[in-house]
Amino acid sequence: MPIEQEKFTVSIINLPDIQVATLRHIGDPNNVMTTVGKFIEWRRQYHTPPSVSDTYNLLYADPDDVEPQDYQFDICAQTDQPIENQDYGVFTQKIAGGRYAMLKFTGPDSQLSYPLSYLYGTWLEQQGHELRDAPCVIKRIKMFPDVPHHLTEIEILLPIN
Repeated sequence: MPIEQEKFTVSIINLPDIQVATLRHIGDPNNVMTTVGKFIEWRRQYHTPPSVSDTYNLLYADPDDVEPQDYQFDICAQTDQPIENQDYGVFTQKIAGGRYAMLKFTGPDSQLSYPLSYLYGTWLEQQGHELRDAPCVIKRIKMFPDVPHHLTEIEILLPIN
């Protein structure tokens, strides 16, 4: 069932740089959950559960706009330590600080296209902001299996000038 866009509220926030441990998925978007599973294994082994380390995803492109082999998606956990883990392919990077348009969303990932389309389309057009050259950030607040899929909570952070 489509989500009513009138219910979306967007605020402008300023974020500091955020250092994250990252596992990058490159390839078919249908295989992202395999990469997520590897990252969950890494988190368990290195004691960085979501309860002590915020979870982020970095979206570089709409999966419908790129060839499957070119799709890139980062799975991240906030950390204050530099990390290089050859066994899992985890590396450290920074989520760029600066101005972001933030939209809070509750619902399953299968409905993420609605708030993302609203932010990139209607909201951006109406507000006249320009995108920065940085990926869209998803901050995962409440995740499955801690809550049912339909109660998942995220913050979508769109980098703007």
